[in-house]
Amino acid sequence: MASQPSLPLASLGLDANTTLGAALMGGFTAAIVYGITTLQTFLFFRGRSHNNKWMSLTVAGLWIVNSAHMALVIHPIYWYAVTKYLDPFAIGNIVWSVSAGIVFTAVNDVVVRGWFVYRIYVLSHYKKWAALPLALLCIVLFGVTLATGVKAYQTKTYTNFEKIHWLLDTDLSLVFVADVVIAIILCFLLAMARAKTINRRTESYINILILYTINTGLLTSMLSLACLITFVTMPFNYVFLSLYFPMANLYANSLLASFNMRDSFRAESTTYSVPLTPIVRHRHSAARCQCTCHLGQADGSKDIESDGELVIHISTEESKATL
Repeated sequence: MASQPSLPLASLGLDANTTLGAALMGGFTAAIVYGITTLQTFLFFRGRSHNNKWMSLTVAGLWIVNSAHMALVIHPIYWYAVTKYLDPFAIGNIVWSVSAGIVFTAVNDVVVRGWFVYRIYVLSHYKKWAALPLALLCIVLFGVTLATGVKAYQTKTYTNFEKIHWLLDTDLSLVFVADVVIAIILCFLLAMARAKTINRRTESYINILILYTINTGLLTSMLSLACLITFVTMPFNYVFLSLYFPMANLYANSLLASFNMRDSFRAESTTYSVPLTPIVRHRHSAARCQCTCHLGQADGSKDIESDGELVIHISTEESKATL
């Protein structure tokens, strides 16, 4: 026997297209982005960047968090569409997995933004004043997102949650501000670094980083803004959830892609041997030639001693880019 309806459907103005249908589309999108996250994780541990302990822990942790988040996206869709199939009024209730998903989103986002703030700290030549305000903003945003998840669990219904809609409004507004500010500062610092470099390969790498930062920052900020607009204008349906579900995986992908970009820009170590004109020895002395040639890192040089034919060995080392 179906449970008694907790909310009158007519008073909410809900229908299948803007509620269950919207949540289902959001789940499909989140699943696609999660698949890309898994691929990015595989590529990371297959490459060379996994030698960095902190990066490896971050990537592994993000994959675990996003896997749990994906399960928490699937559960409410199943609960609404299958478990409560005979109780259409249940669509007005907030299932616990929606609230838990918000908490996992908060954990995911604070880790990703923490890395971006750390990059700002490094690019600003370790100036605390450049990174500290952003770090505080990320911590405040983390607390607001956690509070949103807790309140969503306590209110139980979307009608009751509408009474404290300012909390989610604040959360999404801070997300938009944080993403835009971080992207702008990163682009500015990268442009400053590009102006000081004389290496064409490094300049090309920085140009791609700038373009990538603009694209990812624009995408995440526009998504959060669209989520905010849909929640404010349509608070009694799930259209905003269709945008909110894939946000966590999208943030994780932005960081993982930047990690994997390191490997694609590393030059493979190569050695070239160039024989030169044989050296004629004086009959009263033994000519000993020592030549050191290197390209790239100083520790990549190689000393050669030759008694007859002078050979120059040129060794190129892989790029040590840490961005």
